[in-house]
Amino acid sequence: MGRAAGELHITRENYAWKGGNGGDLGRRAGKRLCYVYRNETLGAAIKMPVALDGKLVGDTAAKTDLLLEVDPGPHTVVSKTENGSAVTVNAVAGRNYFLWQEVKLGLISARSNLQEVDEATGRAGVAECRLIQPPS
Repeated sequence: MGRAAGELHITRENYAWKGGNGGDLGRRAGKRLCYVYRNETLGAAIKMPVALDGKLVGDTAAKTDLLLEVDPGPHTVVSKTENGSAVTVNAVAGRNYFLWQEVKLGLISARSNLQEVDEATGRAGVAECRLIQPPS
């Protein structure tokens, strides 16, 4: 099934820096990369759905991350847990985005706190995780 223009695009090729080459992140022209990562073991058995601009893009688990390729402009990423947590990033040229999905204890189930972190912190966190693919 093909993607409509402007939809997210996720590939292993864009993820090459994680292998240790430290070079270009390999994004396609005009696209920005947004990493959503969960590098904690708290709530390891709980999957947390993640949506980009209202569309489900995957479920994170302990020590996993999602790689989202987006067009420039504003995008809202939501972590759908007991509470729901959202971050809006305004994707601009020359910048990548790292969103840490922090797990919190909730009354009935896990809660999350989605927050943007700087690139050094984000790269270190993503390096502890394994990439998960979105639903097809």
